[in-house]
Amino acid sequence: MTYLRALATMALTALILCGTISCNQEPSSNNAKDQLDSLQLAGTRWAGTITDEHTWGEPLNAPYGIIFFSPSNGQASFPLGYGSDSKYISNINFKYTIHSSELSFTTDFTGKRDSERGKAIDRFVEGKWLIMKATRDEIVLCRRPLTEIYINLKRVKE
Repeated sequence: MTYLRALATMALTALILCGTISCNQEPSSNNAKDQLDSLQLAGTRWAGTITDEHTWGEPLNAPYGIIFFSPSNGQASFPLGYGSDSKYISNINFKYTIHSSELSFTTDFTGKRDSERGKAIDRFVEGKWLIMKATRDEIVLCRRPLTEIYINLKRVKE
């Protein structure tokens, strides 16, 4: 009887220990959508860079930022141009959805698409982005179709 009680106590202790360890780990899903969904993006702020390797011979490595206001709305801060112009930053509100391994942005931009701002919105914000990596502290997005444009973001701690 004492032997069974000791065995049951050890089994219960092992079960509790395993449950505690597994609750503190990051999600083990390899699906980028599941990783991004599990981040609870609403109310978070991200900052980093946008990299465009193949743009008229001038590499772009400019500041980029995103604030996710709610589960479907946010704001992006993005460069307006290339080279020396990349230091000028603009902001635009967007709606976003997550589909499989893609993050899609749509904006409320009603200006001319051939303007400098319209071109930058089309190139650096609006459309589908492949989710390359999504953790609690880092998001990496790649433009769809693959055009060598990457957004590398780190979570801003408040």
